[in-house]
Amino acid sequence: MVSIVFVQKAFASATKEVGLLVVGLGAGLLVGSVAYGRLGRKGDGFRTIFACIMGTGVVLLTFVVSVLKAPNLLTALVIAFILGLVASPIMVISNTMVQQLTDTSMRGKVFSSLEIVVHLAFLLSMMVSAPLADRIGSGDILLSVSGLLVIVGFIGFIRHHGQNRRAQAPHRT
Repeated sequence: MVSIVFVQKAFASATKEVGLLVVGLGAGLLVGSVAYGRLGRKGDGFRTIFACIMGTGVVLLTFVVSVLKAPNLLTALVIAFILGLVASPIMVISNTMVQQLTDTSMRGKVFSSLEIVVHLAFLLSMMVSAPLADRIGSGDILLSVSGLLVIVGFIGFIRHHGQNRRAQAPHRT
């Protein structure tokens, strides 16, 4: 919701630019999912997720700054596509991990529960961000979220990397 208001204010438009940017984001998600499905099977899933969270924060920051400095639809569309490319492995890996770790008889219940959690998180984030956007501005909210994504991704990447190094180190007896 905050991103929609941000784009509408930046481009002084009601729906056209929002729709085009969503198409760009969706195309990036599609291409990224297909590409990761073909190329990303051998990597460490957790490290990839955290790297992509960090990358998503960087690309979102780039999007916001670029739209604030000089709102150009083509530039914003390219960055939205890149955002989809960077974010798509997060969804592919997390869904794959859940499917692999879930007993076959429980998959329907688990994925239904995940949908509930995802939608609840979306609603709660909208309830928190809408009043904040009125007070501090939608651009500042998006910049804060992008910074938070970079920090969380970096910390997760470093922590998971440290855990892998300890697990792979030879044990001395």
